[in-house]
Amino acid sequence: MPAWLDREPREFEVARPLLASWVKRAHPEQVALRDYRASLASRILPLPSSSSPPFLHFEVAVRNERHLLEDHDLENYLTPLFGSQCLDPSRFALVTARKTVGDRSAIRIGVVEEEVDEDNHVWNACPPVLLTAGLADSRERKEELRAHLGNRGVFLSTFHSGPAARANGAFAPAGVS
Repeated sequence: MPAWLDREPREFEVARPLLASWVKRAHPEQVALRDYRASLASRILPLPSSSSPPFLHFEVAVRNERHLLEDHDLENYLTPLFGSQCLDPSRFALVTARKTVGDRSAIRIGVVEEEVDEDNHVWNACPPVLLTAGLADSRERKEELRAHLGNRGVFLSTFHSGPAARANGAFAPAGVS
């Protein structure tokens, strides 16, 4: 967990994460989603009270390795939480998700903490260049982002082999192995 996140987040096991669905309101998928959201909200809310905003991380376990790269997009696991007024997205400083092969899914919620390193640098804000639209729309924007972060001593972890690297055309910045 990055240093700027709460050292003791609350964790909630999610027995079977559900994907967003756009079928009619009375469809069984929508009924299941409403029950799913209500169940999660009853365990997650209230959010941590602090002067700092909360973060949420959703660790989604998929049983079929193929679902790591095909279908089952992470935003479709997050949409039921934020797209239907279950959680207010404006309250969160950071929302992340990750898929792994396994059978245990969980949501972690904590408070973003300001971290000061040994040189008294504060790591609590994202530079404006990272907040612009079209961040990853082109290879040039990706190179600009890597250069911006690299100039600050931040190195992105990248995939060097396996299906994710081939699917995303991932590459490491110069000098990073």
